[in-house]
Amino acid sequence: MSSLISTNDAALLGAMMATIGAIWAISLAAYQFIYRYFEETHREGLDKVKSLMDHGGKDPETLKWLHDRRTFYARKLRNYATVFGGYLVAGVATVISIIVSGATIAYDKPEWIQAAGVCFLVALGLLVFFLSLEVWTSFDQMWKDWVKVQLRE
Repeated sequence: MSSLISTNDAALLGAMMATIGAIWAISLAAYQFIYRYFEETHREGLDKVKSLMDHGGKDPETLKWLHDRRTFYARKLRNYATVFGGYLVAGVATVISIIVSGATIAYDKPEWIQAAGVCFLVALGLLVFFLSLEVWTSFDQMWKDWVKVQLRE
């Protein structure tokens, strides 16, 4: 019995599965680095803010400090949650892409090749978008910090 999927199509589907799996693995490593950075950099301060919200002083100086820190951490947490949520969605899209490509080969269904391509592009787009978003937020923060501290003559 001959295969309905050409050898070129099977090779392309295999390459798509390997590519999206490798990019997802790189993204997972980036995610772990980002989360570890968050824990090491912000956890202690965030816990202090949460504690003061529950049991802190009510004097004007403490309330102003608390407001400023809450504003800061609200922005940070929103950015981190967006990136982490994006990696979660991209991971699901990656699994779907690999399953559809593998099923296309396993069940010898050339009519599924287009769906496999769409799944691959969606997963790739999500992974690249959220990795780029994280790079952008890092660049944006560095740029703002540089502008604040640069020497002006």
